[in-house]
Amino acid sequence: MNTQITPRNQNAWIGGAALIAIGGLALIGQFVKSDHLGLLFLPALGFIFLAWGIGVRRPGFLVPGGFLSGLGMGVLLEESLGPLGVETRGAIILLAIASGFAIITPLSMVVSARMQWWALIVAGFMALVGGALLIGGAALDALQLAGYLWPLILIALGIYVIFRRKGPRETGC
Repeated sequence: MNTQITPRNQNAWIGGAALIAIGGLALIGQFVKSDHLGLLFLPALGFIFLAWGIGVRRPGFLVPGGFLSGLGMGVLLEESLGPLGVETRGAIILLAIASGFAIITPLSMVVSARMQWWALIVAGFMALVGGALLIGGAALDALQLAGYLWPLILIALGIYVIFRRKGPRETGC
């Protein structure tokens, strides 16, 4: 029997442990009826994915881990703060999801040679919308204006991409 631990064996062990943990969470959730336990499900699931990604050194697992951790923490925070307005509840959820996406970038540098910088763009937009919801007033007006402008920006960018010139123009017959 070969007892030598190879990277493949270690990844299989970590992947198997993650699947067991996810299955265990789902099984416990079916038998233990508790609102508090339900609120911990998403953050725990996110943590499992984050640990899985770090353990096997694959940034792909960080994406569901960051998203689920952020969403779960947002729901947990939003529920624990008591009665809030709709905008405030939405702001809390968006800001928490933004924080979940924001942690993907530094964790990706731990597990991979390639930094996943795109996650900061997603986090930034979500934080911007969440912040506008939280502030209200002029911030919401600016957000509404941005909602009208971004399609025009995409159209202008598309026209630029189609008609930009790369070097000397070809002459045809």
